[in-house]
Amino acid sequence: MAKITTDPRVGVGVIVFKDGKVLMGLRTGSHAANVWAFPGGSVDPGETPVATAVRELFEETGLRARAIRTLPYWSNDLFPEDNKHFITLYFLIEAEGGDPVIVEPHKCLEWRYCPIDNLPTPYFTGIDGLLATLDLKQEMTKFEHDHAFLDPEIGQGETCE
Repeated sequence: MAKITTDPRVGVGVIVFKDGKVLMGLRTGSHAANVWAFPGGSVDPGETPVATAVRELFEETGLRARAIRTLPYWSNDLFPEDNKHFITLYFLIEAEGGDPVIVEPHKCLEWRYCPIDNLPTPYFTGIDGLLATLDLKQEMTKFEHDHAFLDPEIGQGETCE
């Protein structure tokens, strides 16, 4: 097994829910190709993880966040074959209306809303721990009923706009 020689980076996983399902994309390209994953990516210098989640959602799917909630879970993701190490934070997002589009075809072949209890496999590293730790159906229900998170102001004074 190859040794990782780079410093860890912070990443985000964006869990978009709609009608009791979550959005997943089939990755392509060199990093974790041919696996299903939530939208997401790396935190840019000076950017907050919340801002990253909102940005990555739009950049990858064309969807805009309406409401966001930080989930109480993170994963330690190692990719020795790519010499990459990520600490990934997860966010639950309700997106504004519309369907996801393939904005970056060199990174994602398809977007699909999938039932939480029947996710396509193989899926991205870290998701198995997330599913074992959190009840995402319960988290989605709490999110839908917590009107404090449905305000356009998200995170630490940041907005989705």
